[in-house]
Amino acid sequence: ANAMATDVFEAGLKGAELEIKKQLESEKGGESDVPEEEIIEAKKGMKKGMEDYARKSDLKIDKRSRANKVDALTKTKSGADLYIDSTEMGITEDKGHGVISATEEVKRAVLNLKDGGDTGVIKKAVIDMFMKNISNDFNPIIRKLQQAANKVKGQRRGAEAKKFKHMLKMVEDARKKAKADEKKTGAEGSKISVRNIAKAANIKYGEATTLKAGGDIANENAMGYVVHMLANLGDGVGRNFRQGHRIATWPDGSKTYASVPMGIHPKTMLFFESGRKSPEGTTILRGQSHLLALARVNGAITSDKEVSTGIAQYQAFARSRIHGNGQNNENMAQLDAQSNLSRKCHRTTT
Repeated sequence: ANAMATDVFEAGLKGAELEIKKQLESEKGGESDVPEEEIIEAKKGMKKGMEDYARKSDLKIDKRSRANKVDALTKTKSGADLYIDSTEMGITEDKGHGVISATEEVKRAVLNLKDGGDTGVIKKAVIDMFMKNISNDFNPIIRKLQQAANKVKGQRRGAEAKKFKHMLKMVEDARKKAKADEKKTGAEGSKISVRNIAKAANIKYGEATTLKAGGDIANENAMGYVVHMLANLGDGVGRNFRQGHRIATWPDGSKTYASVPMGIHPKTMLFFESGRKSPEGTTILRGQSHLLALARVNGAITSDKEVSTGIAQYQAFARSRIHGNGQNNENMAQLDAQSNLSRKCHRTTT
């Protein structure tokens, strides 16, 4: 009886684990796991008439690339659209979102800030790190992709050939020439993935990039970031864009973020290396999340409301992870019996 019960329990557990995995995979569709994606809660916290300062971003230039879209859309003080992408991963831990590997200067600056140091130190370190990444990694990759795209038969030359959609045409062209390889590799060979884009441009992966010196080796994290950014911003339209990186979390629950502009020039499709759309325009913000801190600075939310909205976002985020419902309100009547059972263990699980 004991053995049978164990078998039944393990079989049931495996089934439950599969269901949970499916639910989590479909819940966010591959987007960043940050609470500030709970836009419904953010909108509730905005001042009357300013609810539009928190919107879900629908920006995605070409679905063929399968790149994750930018997280959210807010506004600047002047009312211009501002796209933002954020991570709650520490800037010294993250190897994504433009961070290939945090420099020693950034690591020391984070410790300096936690010891009561000036925010100017961390700001300079972050700017220097991203400027270095743009110069040594990101822009050399983009130039290499452009060179390869311009060699595609029938491709238009000049500025028109420098849009991201033309790079995807390059990949499709390369795939047509490798029909035999596709049959060997199966479904993977038909996808327009980061690796397939790199392969079509004759870019190899390595720890240190040689592209700037005329070689063919790029950092894999850098390649992934470039494709993500081009898939969202590389259509020849100049957009305001910022990405938030968590620097520190404080005892009161607030956090400090580096808010870094990573603009792409609409004509050259290269990252800006100077000016307010480049990392030179970095600001250091303290708040409940990157989105809410920007909203407060732009006058769309009060300080008190920012705190309560931040708490509501975390609750909604946790709930969405447990039973697939992102709304944080008392009326849960719309949930079915299965979700209702999950809700009973909500606090303990959270």
